[in-house]
Amino acid sequence: VDTMNAWQAHEASYKDHGSKSQKGKNRSWVTQQTQMLFGTMEAARKFRGQIHRLLTSEGSSDEFILERVEKAYAYFYKILDGVLVSNLKKMAELQRQRNTRQYNEELEDLDQALTEVILRMKKARKLTEAVCIGRDISKEVLDDPEIRNYKVTKLALLADELRSTGTTFDFEEEKVLIRTKDAKKQPERKEKKSTYAHTLEMIQSGMSIAEVAMERQLSKGTVSTHCARLIKDEKLELHHVLPSKKIAELAELFRNYEGGSLSPLKDSSKFSWDELKLYQSSLLI
Repeated sequence: VDTMNAWQAHEASYKDHGSKSQKGKNRSWVTQQTQMLFGTMEAARKFRGQIHRLLTSEGSSDEFILERVEKAYAYFYKILDGVLVSNLKKMAELQRQRNTRQYNEELEDLDQALTEVILRMKKARKLTEAVCIGRDISKEVLDDPEIRNYKVTKLALLADELRSTGTTFDFEEEKVLIRTKDAKKQPERKEKKSTYAHTLEMIQSGMSIAEVAMERQLSKGTVSTHCARLIKDEKLELHHVLPSKKIAELAELFRNYEGGSLSPLKDSSKFSWDELKLYQSSLLI
């Protein structure tokens, strides 16, 4: 749900750009990716309902539950992986254009969120398999090469596919950087701050999320996503981005929250998605 909301917020940002801008040219692309993700929402709702019924009713075999999980995994993985690859290709394309740094940073955030969803899905599949075959649950269950090497393998395959265009992938600070082989050698530059570091510095200086968004020409949703990540990584405190009264109200709302979708909380409260996700990021769950 959170990833779907992030894509919809990103798609909405294209409406403010003319047809000759990079976002304007890519409007049909982002709409297609968002629609593909949105198309999984109803299937996910039905799958959650089916699994709940199987787990709470007598006579459901472990083999049948595992079979349903495997089929669901195959369905969702094909779509999510396809969107992830399409997004990486778009990032490679933008790297060859001028004045697209902020645009690419937005796509980097979507890439990171989508990667996390896919990895969680892979872990859930492995845990289900372990339970169904009677294996003890331990860290070793999730220490699987398929999970550990997913992104590295994906980038290697994509690099091979794009080699004919002179484009390659590389890593820097856990982010994907895309460089062209035939680019002229540039003089050494000082190491650039990551987009998260920029946001952290500005928030710690006393600026609000809205002020950072305006200064950096990003959407408030993107800056809020940065802050949620920084809070989760214990680099930023929740009180830097939310007033104490609102934090207290959110604490009461989340009192019985045990993880999972934020939709029930959103439907029963006055808080925005960004506020809910900021508070969620401060929880140790």
